[in-house]
Amino acid sequence: MPFVVDRQRRRLLKARRKKPEWQDTRPPEEELRDSWEVAREDQERYARNFALAAGALAAPAVLRRIRRKDPTDVDGILRSIPFLGSGLPEAKEVWAPMERRFREQMAATIGSAGAQEWARLGIDGPFSAQNTFSQRFIQNRAAMITNTISDSSRLALQESLQSAVNQGLHPRALAKLVEQNVGLTGREARAVDNFLTARLAEGKPMTAARASSERYAARLRRQRGLRIARTELNTAQNRGRLDSWRVAQEAGLVKPDAQKTWIAAAGSPRTCEICLDLHGQTVPLTEPWESPFVGAVQHPGEDAHVMCRCGMLLRQGSSQ
Repeated sequence: MPFVVDRQRRRLLKARRKKPEWQDTRPPEEELRDSWEVAREDQERYARNFALAAGALAAPAVLRRIRRKDPTDVDGILRSIPFLGSGLPEAKEVWAPMERRFREQMAATIGSAGAQEWARLGIDGPFSAQNTFSQRFIQNRAAMITNTISDSSRLALQESLQSAVNQGLHPRALAKLVEQNVGLTGREARAVDNFLTARLAEGKPMTAARASSERYAARLRRQRGLRIARTELNTAQNRGRLDSWRVAQEAGLVKPDAQKTWIAAAGSPRTCEICLDLHGQTVPLTEPWESPFVGAVQHPGEDAHVMCRCGMLLRQGSSQ
């Protein structure tokens, strides 16, 4: 058993190291191509939601507060940034709109994906996300994303600030660091620090090196926004498909023994091992797939991994 567990752990690490491309190949299944096009068009709208929140965390009023703080008091500096749970009045103004926009965006994506499925199945009547399955998912998912973004950003800034304090940076430089690294993950913030160190080692003047690192940080922040957007778009689309099938099944419009089949971008050379393992597997509509890498997966998307591109198809049962 220890050998099996260790082997699965190694396979999972290998799968995660292979960074799946986003929508690099059109789905071979005609039923999934409309969703593929919608995802490409809507990703900027999702990404902008993250960008607005990240910008608010480094608003001028926030940076002024940071400059007035004791430069050695990392916790005090962090408390002056409106993360969730900070108690600052503007925290609600940053995160409540973000969560609301995510709910609205998910509802629109779920509704669109579900309507496409009903049209494909020849089911009359409009599908909307105002059903019990979708509403529960939207509320929980939007809150979870918002909390995750706030918490991960806070931890990343805490690490960056502590490193800067140890180096004796001036309070004004600390404020600039917050403005540069806000919204990044810990790994991304460390990459920016390493980038700056490398530029200085090349002999670049500090001003030029910092300008380069700020541009690099902005690029990483945009990439993170796109990762969030692409992950949530595909998650919501697949959730819309699943919920449309479940609503139809409850109404007797889909067979009781209906099943769902995982469809991966199997023709892409960079499709990860997680999804290749699930590709073509069929399970009952209300049951999850079981992955040796990530465990139970209800539908393609974030359940599998960040930036999953996979879809799924309905298979009507033998009682049809």
